[in-house]
Amino acid sequence: MKNRSLPFDPDNDDEVAAWFANNSTAELAGESVKVTVDPEATGLQTITLRLDPQDMDRLKMMAAKAGIGYTTMARILLQRGLQIPPGIAT
Repeated sequence: MKNRSLPFDPDNDDEVAAWFANNSTAELAGESVKVTVDPEATGLQTITLRLDPQDMDRLKMMAAKAGIGYTTMARILLQRGLQIPPGIAT
């Protein structure tokens, strides 16, 4: 990673969002930037699951093919599984 200052304060979510909304990520070529999302800000709740290592490998492989993170893939699959089939009362 190059040692230069970022054109935004990485601890200021509004500043980061504004910069990315108005600039190309190509401007950060060669930089290492990690962006995290506060789960409380999204309204999502955190859970812990214990998975068989083979299931975890498969989940990561599926996510990689889709170009998304494995936790996002897990959430998508869970949402699909939780859809109520027609004819079943809640």
